Amino acid sequence: MTILGQLALGLGFLLAIWGTVVGAIAGHTGRLELVQSARRTVYALFGVMAVATLALIVALLNNDFNVEYVWQYTSRELPTVYTLAALYAGQAGSLLFWAFVLTGFAAAGAGLPGGAGLKLKHAAPIPGIDDVAADFPDLTIIMAHPAWPWVEEQIAVALHKPNVYLDLSGWAPKFIPEQLIGETNTRLRDKVLFGSDFPYMPADRWLREWEELPIREEVRPKVLLENARRLLGLPE
Repeated sequence: MTILGQLALGLGFLLAIWGTVVGAIAGHTGRLELVQSARRTVYALFGVMAVATLALIVALLNNDFNVEYVWQYTSRELPTVYTLAALYAGQAGSLLFWAFVLTGFAAAGAGLPGGAGLKLKHAAPIPGIDDVAADFPDLTIIMAHPAWPWVEEQIAVALHKPNVYLDLSGWAPKFIPEQLIGETNTRLRDKVLFGSDFPYMPADRWLREWEELPIREEVRPKVLLENARRLLGLPE
């Protein structure tokens, strides 16, 4: 099982490279066959990440101390629930776990009949994010990506809930909706954060296009650094 997990990780690495390259070319050329290839790559990547994650879980539950990660983060005396929790106790396991989860989100429903039964209404900021922010006022929430087609809802939640912020990742700046740019300049100047979604959106391209947006000079450092530094409690 350990060898299978290692093979899955190697294959996943190759798939990630292929998907990144093909997806970037598809984004620039609009070629349908490349778009479909990139989508299938995401499905395949989710599959191999599932295999790799399962292999590590089996190794943890079997106390396979031939695996370095197992002897670093578990022992025979640990209850089963804590042994399972060790999956994301270390950096390597945590990265594997989130790679599995995030490739699953990327693959879920896209292009399948009926969207595989997944309903987009559950992705809307209202009531989703709004309810969570109201029920847990001490929880800091960062909404990732401009929330098309719910950008106005996203703005409303960020304005209404002090514990909710949003980032600009995942979108080329030239495509960021005008209403979000306007609010970034005014009421949301202290609540919008930089994000590029690298490697799908290279940071240098994002920053180049950002310079071309009608963002006020006093707001630019807030979005690029100061808001995140304050939010994360980082020293100046």
